[in-house]
Amino acid sequence: MIPMRFLSNQFGAQVDWDQKSQTVQIKTADHGNSATQQDQKGDKGDKGDKGDKGDKGDKGDKGDTGATGPAGATGPAGPAGPKGDKGDTGDTGATGPAGATGPAGPQGPKGDKGDTGDTGATGPAGATGLTGPKGDTGATGPAGPKGDKGDTGATGPTGATGLTGPKGDKGDKGDPGTSGLLTGIYSYQLATVADATVIGGADIPFSNIGPTFGSASHTPGTTTFTVPAAGIYKLSYTVSLTAGIGSAIAVAVNGTVDSSTQISALTATGEVSGIALLNLAAGDVITLRNNSAVPLNMALAPAVGAQLVMEQVQ
Repeated sequence: MIPMRFLSNQFGAQVDWDQKSQTVQIKTADHGNSATQQDQKGDKGDKGDKGDKGDKGDKGDKGDTGATGPAGATGPAGPAGPKGDKGDTGDTGATGPAGATGPAGPQGPKGDKGDTGDTGATGPAGATGLTGPKGDTGATGPAGPKGDKGDTGATGPTGATGLTGPKGDKGDKGDPGTSGLLTGIYSYQLATVADATVIGGADIPFSNIGPTFGSASHTPGTTTFTVPAAGIYKLSYTVSLTAGIGSAIAVAVNGTVDSSTQISALTATGEVSGIALLNLAAGDVITLRNNSAVPLNMALAPAVGAQLVMEQVQ
């Protein structure tokens, strides 16, 4: 934009400001005409010759202060002026709010080691960390000296029975053992009409001898058996009756009936039998007796009328 006053003066015109009408008046020297900024702009005339510079006019009266015009557009920034002298340090202002923490700067060089400070108070124990992986087993150390023998501990409970082991090899044949029975004899009576009846208080005869071992002995047809050695003997005896209800059989030792051996006949016919263990001395005489006042009749041969087995068991 070119100032109006500057342009008009270049053409020799006088420029005045009418404060009341808020108009600019331009007057030329040869025409005395005036125009205002409000008139319509005419056609541009030919450029006139530059006139001589006129004398400077007297300073006019100060005009009234015009109304403040609208603010012009901000001009471009001028070049920076020279740096001024440093002013006095002002009072320290109030501390502003802490700004956000900036990114961590690069680590500075390691400083010299400072003096060791006093030991601080022990802090509270932290939470136990996770157990780390088990380390490799270290090399076995040398064996320590043998310790003293400890006290014998209490006997533990019996463990479960283990599995049966494999069958072992067959052992060598042992030496021949002795018989479980030391001596024994089996004798029986095949009765006839002449000797089938045994009166009360009489002994029963035995006509035959069966298997015998050891030194036991009996004479066939007699009533006695001789004990060869002291010990415990088992006596088994039986009589087959055809008559004699109320009679009784018992073992007599040296003529005296042993009360533990008596068996009574409760029926007229059938078998009457007993078993006894007696402690006998060597040389004792054994008989089987009708220990009653009632005669008994034995079964006739070929039936066995009576039997007696004497075995030394100890």
